[in-house]
Amino acid sequence: MGERGCYLIHSGEEAWIEPFQVQVQDTVGAGDAFDAGLIVGILKKLPLTKLGEFANAVAALTCRGTGPLSMQPSMEEVQKLISSAH
Repeated sequence: MGERGCYLIHSGEEAWIEPFQVQVQDTVGAGDAFDAGLIVGILKKLPLTKLGEFANAVAALTCRGTGPLSMQPSMEEVQKLISSAH
């Protein structure tokens, strides 16, 4: 949902997660980054809301640079962005 965050549904549970505010340079690769964040979050067995938050953070941080490979966020950057929002 881009600048509107994300909405997840799984096994009857629903979660709408607010977007992270970052200085957007380029959105190329943001969807792929979101999907990768979902996969990592699923493997980490994150609850639905945390899963969406994690995937949103990965995608948001990817939008800071130009081109899909220029701004691959580290786990530390993702955790820092999530922490700053709370």
